[in-house]
Amino acid sequence: MKYEGNILVYLNEYLFTVEKFEPYKVYPKIDVEHLIPKSGRNIKAIRKDADLESLETFNKYIDLLGNKTILEAKINRELGNDWFRTKKEKYKESKYLLARTLGDSPKEMWTKDDIEAATKKACKRIIDFIFNKLTIE
Repeated sequence: MKYEGNILVYLNEYLFTVEKFEPYKVYPKIDVEHLIPKSGRNIKAIRKDADLESLETFNKYIDLLGNKTILEAKINRELGNDWFRTKKEKYKESKYLLARTLGDSPKEMWTKDDIEAATKKACKRIIDFIFNKLTIE
């Protein structure tokens, strides 16, 4: 739940895609995208909207699995560090299913609660994959 690295972001994308019975392919030049950005000119307002106003809370949530997805580098560079509601239109252009699903979301904001829920879903997806596929001979 508290993992902050990026390798599980890739595994989560793979498992999400397989779960939805879609083909999975890794494309060149991909980035890990933060749904709520780590920095930027509007970061104080974005943090407030996301219920991550205190710096301590922000730092606790910003790098969690539920605040990350993979995205083509070109799209990620075009997005900048903006609000979720602004970025989600570009997510629809991604070849990655999780980003496209986020783009189709009716949500206008990505909040602390969304990060918690997405992190729990991703962790469950990964744990189920590991233990359901594990065979002991």
